[in-house]
Amino acid sequence: MLGAFLTGALAALLVGLAASGGGFSLGFGQALGEAASSAAGRVLMAGSGMALLVADAVLLLRAFGLGAGKTIEFESGAGKMVVDVSALEECLRRTALDDPEVTDATASIRIPRAGSSRAIVCDLDVGLIERADIPGKGGDVAARVRRRFLQIIPMETDPVVNLRIRIRPPRPGPDSAPTVSMAAAQPSTTSQEPAKLPDVPEFTGERRYAVQEDGDGAT
Repeated sequence: MLGAFLTGALAALLVGLAASGGGFSLGFGQALGEAASSAAGRVLMAGSGMALLVADAVLLLRAFGLGAGKTIEFESGAGKMVVDVSALEECLRRTALDDPEVTDATASIRIPRAGSSRAIVCDLDVGLIERADIPGKGGDVAARVRRRFLQIIPMETDPVVNLRIRIRPPRPGPDSAPTVSMAAAQPSTTSQEPAKLPDVPEFTGERRYAVQEDGDGAT
């Protein structure tokens, strides 16, 4: 609205200068000179100029999709609804974290300027546990986030989900515990030799032998 007003005022001024010739130009210049001759006039002109510059900067930022309000407006059966973008970003972040292989996630939504036919863009930054087929898993996460977005805000144009993946190391668990090396079994040192007999002390005393006599008295 402000941009249209400023553009119209500038166009009317140029047309007036061209149509009236030098008289209008001299009168307009004299009016500006008289206004700038006093301190109050200069302050007023400086304030008006700064306000116009700020308004112009805001219009340029909005034209490039920056500085726009962080809300999404859409029509429903109950009427017009407005959704806060920061709350939607948190919801999509939790949706990504519902996957057991996602360790962390952040979501950021970019809304195109009013009247643009471009789709809403969701930039998703996730950490995935190291696994096979990382791109395939990333596609599953992006599809889940897109479905969740459309469940919350039904739109004719599907949102674009840009995924940035960071590979995280596996979580510690029983399968990742360090292997304990078992000591090799030592061969038995038990010998197969026969058991030794107990030691008998050596006899050093006098030996006596008994003499048997015959029955007839012979020696």
